[in-house]
Amino acid sequence: MNGSSGGAVNLQIVETDASGNITYSMNQTVQYGCSSSDFHSSIIEFKSFASYEPSTVRYMFDTNGNETNLTSDAANYEYHVSIPKKRSASHQS
Repeated sequence: MNGSSGGAVNLQIVETDASGNITYSMNQTVQYGCSSSDFHSSIIEFKSFASYEPSTVRYMFDTNGNETNLTSDAANYEYHVSIPKKRSASHQS
């Protein structure tokens, strides 16, 4: 997310069957500059992420591209989402 004016981003996942019929559609709105936990809460609402126990880290950057810990200096935000690859159920015993 870039910029300093605020706002929101809409995340959407749509799944279709072989005929093109929508079988799943979900939207989540994420507020500009939200915390890692708020971003995480939004993405786990999607069924394709929820069961994989993703982790989320927010990075903030000032106008010069330097990482900062101060929200007052943040001009850009990056969210890194890690989703562990799980083995099939038959291999988990």
